Amino acid sequence: MSNFKFYINDGDGIIKENLFGSTQTTDHTPKPRNGTQVAEALIENIYVTQKGSYKDLTEKWDITNVGSELIFTSKAEKAYKDAQFKVNEKENRAEIKGEMFLKNLGNVGVTGKKEVNILSVIGTAVTNGKLDVTFDDGTKVTKTITVAKGDTKETIAAKISTAFQNLTDWDVTNTAGTAKVEYKAKAEASDKDVKVTIINK
Repeated sequence: MSNFKFYINDGDGIIKENLFGSTQTTDHTPKPRNGTQVAEALIENIYVTQKGSYKDLTEKWDITNVGSELIFTSKAEKAYKDAQFKVNEKENRAEIKGEMFLKNLGNVGVTGKKEVNILSVIGTAVTNGKLDVTFDDGTKVTKTITVAKGDTKETIAAKISTAFQNLTDWDVTNTAGTAKVEYKAKAEASDKDVKVTIINK
């Protein structure tokens, strides 16, 4: 059984096109490996023999096999819709054709949930003034709101919600009669470290 070329494109910037030669056993006399042995040898090549060359791939993917099938499992909770692992037919031999071709792309990865962050306003305004409210999800956005003496926490929450209505990537709401401001992500994604601060000017 001869060498063959295989191609990996994880759909997220990593592309590998390598020659694989461990298609024979060498215990006594050379014998062709079966599909399971070839899959196991490929994994050994990726994790041991040439692990330095595949470090960027194995940092993002767990690679295992079930029989002759190679299974690529994303370590991140996201979908890689264009991921590919294939052996071009012109580079292959009949002995392994069909065992090395991609059978399917697997299940779509988890894309996350719409993150929700809650700001709870406490207390009543004791004087007329202004408050700087800063929302920070990695990008800071500051809004200045005007408060009047006697404004309740519910009134202040409503004013904060109104001020942030055009916030990029987040829907901002306040249920009437409550002192809570909800910042809900518009898209499903990984969790972000979100901070909301209020400073009395």
